Amino acid sequence: MADNGATTADGSALTDPAVLASLAPGAETAAAPTYDVHTIPAYSLSIDPDKGARVLFIEDDPAISEMYRVKLELNGYTVVLAGDGETGLETASEHPTAIVFLDIGLPDMDGLAVLEALRANDTTRNIPVVMLSNYGDAEQVERSLELGALDYLVKAETTPSMLAGHLRKWIKPSPPRSDNPDLWVVPQPELEPEPEPEPLMMSEA
Repeated sequence: MADNGATTADGSALTDPAVLASLAPGAETAAAPTYDVHTIPAYSLSIDPDKGARVLFIEDDPAISEMYRVKLELNGYTVVLAGDGETGLETASEHPTAIVFLDIGLPDMDGLAVLEALRANDTTRNIPVVMLSNYGDAEQVERSLELGALDYLVKAETTPSMLAGHLRKWIKPSPPRSDNPDLWVVPQPELEPEPEPEPLMMSEA
């Protein structure tokens, strides 16, 4: 077979026996460096600090919740699904939750009642809640915002990519907590100003 001239990153030919040996299965490779993310400034991480945050969908249509779940998990978020209001309230109360996406047309307990209950609970009152519903009339929107919803979206107008793109502005970073690793955010260090340089002294001739 003719040599195709392929080389490795350092310029070694792929036909070099030493290079081929290094590419063989089981060959030793340099270990990737490991870091403690709690000691690295957030701006130096290769991933967004919000990624991995727990997102809760309270939605009774499995096809819709699954559609959004797939996209958000591809983006690195942890997605939890609840098919009714009671389950959603229990999940938000018992597990660290960064944001809730809430449908209005839920069985037994509608989304507005769930939102009211979230705001009345000390554990969940500060969790951002975005309404994600098929109902787009002004009265529903106004009532949701009055009860403390962060935003109101109509499902037919909101693609999974659009939803994922808004998460950074919706999720407010939380300070590091040993009991809440899903919402950890590494703080940036405060840099001290550099001292002013001393003026040069001219020697007398």
